[in-house]
Amino acid sequence: MSKSSVKPSKPAKDIIKTVYQGTCPKLSARGVGDLSYELGTDEAGNGHIRISANASSGAYSNEWLPLTLIRSVLSPKAGQPFSLMVFKDLFHRRNANNHGYLATILKAEGVISLLPGKPVVLTLGDWGSLEQKIQSLPPALTGC
Repeated sequence: MSKSSVKPSKPAKDIIKTVYQGTCPKLSARGVGDLSYELGTDEAGNGHIRISANASSGAYSNEWLPLTLIRSVLSPKAGQPFSLMVFKDLFHRRNANNHGYLATILKAEGVISLLPGKPVVLTLGDWGSLEQKIQSLPPALTGC
């Protein structure tokens, strides 16, 4: 088994200001309840994302992930289908649900999409709307 070159995120040292709180349905038809998530910016204006709540069972990590880290994993996947497992090594706190929940949020934001008829095969969408949303909203809350 080869080791991934992606380094898991470390808990943010900077204060992340939440600029958006959203909810979205889970990817799986078996998933009950919605996921809640937050988009935020750090002191330098860099975008971050995190899972903030799960309306049903299923543990998750609520650590902030820099969009630059997520983008570095997705950029090589442009133009080809990929599995949600590409997100598995992004999290510092390991949990079996993290990568699927992150994929759910990125789908809701238009960054990725599901291939028709293949519920776990994804394609890269557009980063522009997510980045614009983060930069255009004023901070709502302070988190860490």
